[in-house]
Amino acid sequence: MDEHSQIPQSILIALILLLTMVGAYAINNSMLDLIVLIVMGLVGYLFRKINFDVAPLVVALVLGPMLETMMRESLYISLGDPTIFFTRPISERFCNPRGYARHPSFVDAD
Repeated sequence: MDEHSQIPQSILIALILLLTMVGAYAINNSMLDLIVLIVMGLVGYLFRKINFDVAPLVVALVLGPMLETMMRESLYISLGDPTIFFTRPISERFCNPRGYARHPSFVDAD
């Protein structure tokens, strides 16, 4: 603990736990929210103990629903044809390793 801190660590941890639990319960007045909070806290603690990098997991949890929505809209536009993800010019650049080589900005202008 830093010598400049004036609140003891044990009190600070207890205060943070109390506020997060009150906040989680206050949203929906549901004990299920408290159980989810405790379970996710334990999962996070275990991840930290085994040196698991949580940044990619957080990015996936944030961007996952957005990606799912965009994929659903793309399939709707293409009338359910999944080849739209592989045959369009921009997606071909990402899916095909040679796609970058064919791009004009990667070709040498000698």
